[in-house]
Amino acid sequence: MPNSLGEKLGKRYEAKIDWIYTDFITNPNFPKEVREGCRKEWNSDVFAVPAIAEKIALLQPEFRELLESVIDAKLNGEEILIQDIK
Repeated sequence: MPNSLGEKLGKRYEAKIDWIYTDFITNPNFPKEVREGCRKEWNSDVFAVPAIAEKIALLQPEFRELLESVIDAKLNGEEILIQDIK
């Protein structure tokens, strides 16, 4: 409800979270890569990861394993080439 205690608390929490985020991404004690990764994650679509998980769950087990190996390769810095063959 507008002007309720809950709304006021929420706004204070939001301000504190924003301060923590800003302090973190501007803190030179963290490597640039870490700060940039946090910035990208903060600005990303929060629903993307659950949506991907829901779709992967619908795949056949062998295809899920294939996708897992592709993800592992990407995380290990390997170049991934996806070719659409129709």
